[in-house]
Order: sequence, then C-alpha cells, then structure tokens
Amino acid sequence: MRNVPSVVRAASLMGISRVAAVGCALISLVGILAAEAQTEAAKPRQQGHARYQLIIATDLACSVKVDDSDARELSPDEPLIVRVALGDHVLTAISRDGQDKWQTIVQVDKPRSKAILIPLLSVKQIREQNVHAVARELDQARERARVAADRMQQQARASADQEGKRREMADIRSQIDDLRETATDDEQAAQNYEEQAQLAEDQCSNLPAGVRCYGSAAAIMDKGLASQKRQEVQRINAQINELRGQLQALATQ
Repeated sequence: MRNVPSVVRAASLMGISRVAAVGCALISLVGILAAEAQTEAAKPRQQGHARYQLIIATDLACSVKVDDSDARELSPDEPLIVRVALGDHVLTAISRDGQDKWQTIVQVDKPRSKAILIPLLSVKQIREQNVHAVARELDQARERARVAADRMQQQARASADQEGKRREMADIRSQIDDLRETATDDEQAAQNYEEQAQLAEDQCSNLPAGVRCYGSAAAIMDKGLASQKRQEVQRINAQINELRGQLQALATQ
C-alpha cells in the first residue's frame, strides 16, 4: 500500500466502511430473527391469536416511526422491534442531521416477523452527489461569466479607433455564436435529464405496490440538473441580448 495514492486508499476505506455498516445491520437482523424463531417455536400454539411485528435495521443512525407513532432512535448495531397490526404501514426514517429521508410501505399479511433494512446511507450518498454536481455546474457558470466579463473589458478598450471597433464588433459576433452554441448544448442536456427523470418515474410507477423503487432518487437528481441547465440557458440568452446591444451601439458610433 506504500505506493498506492492516498486518494485511492481513502476511496477504498470509504467502500469498506459502507460494506461494514450494511453487514453489521444484516448480522443484527439475522440474530434477532433467529432468536424470534426460537421463541415462537418454544411457545404453545394459540388459536385466534396472531402476532405481527417488524424488525427494523439501518446502515445509518436515524429516527424511525411507523405510521403516526412517535419517532424512535435507531442505530446500525441495534435493530428495532415494532409490533403492528395486520395491513399496510408507512415506515419513515430520517437521519439524525435531518438532511436525508427514506420512506416505504410495508405490507403485513402473515402472523410472523418481517425484517426491513433501511438503506439510508445510499440516500445520503445520492444527495451528496447531487449537491456536488450542482456546485460544479455553478462553478462552471461563474467561470464562464468571468471569462465573458474579461472579453467585454477587452472589447471596450479596443474601441478607441475604427479598426479597434471593427475587431470589437467581430469579436462580439463570435461571442454570440459561441453562446448560442453553448445554449443549444445546455438546452439539449436539460431535455436529456428530463427524459431520464421521466423514464425513472415511469419505471417506478410500473412496480407493484409495496416494492421500493430506487430510481426515484435518480429522477430527483436528474430534475435538479435539468433545472440548472435551464437556468444556465436563461443566463446565456440574457448575455446574448446584452452583447447585441453592445454591437448595435458600436455600429451607431
């Protein structure tokens, strides 16, 4: 490991940590289910008396509630047992910092224990990826704005004489063409993100009731990126209009 870059080592450690968290939660679930099975086997059978319970585990510390019950704290190494009635129940988990939320519908139709693993760590990672993607888009937009501002200053200095004005006008036209091309690319990218989001939502809507759809998080991220692209197109169009005004002003001088 001495010659492996530190970034690779850090990424490997993060992956190992996540696998360890999920493994810990699964091991706890298996242990509880085994204990429950032994307890039930040791009890005499009673007609007309059915028991329903959920055994809930998580890979990230959070608060959990079933339907409208009070929230209870849950940690990866301590699964939670909740007794419920027959039917459908809404299970909601919120991370302790309040930034990540996971929700599903649990169907209880048999008098037995039902194990549920809350993948809150994946929800957190998707949110962080989305935040980082939006931040990169904003940084790129600021850089493009800075470059455009520098060009505008250069154009103003070059307008001292007719030759400078001609060059300035030609440069403005070139900028407008470049911005139009960028706006077209951003518009196409926004449409692609929206189509991806719609496809994910359609796939989720076709799933049977009670089945979790992991595509919903991807749809949310794609919609956010599409919105960023739309905003960038609006900003570029405004800049194009400003450059057109400068071009007209130079033409009338």
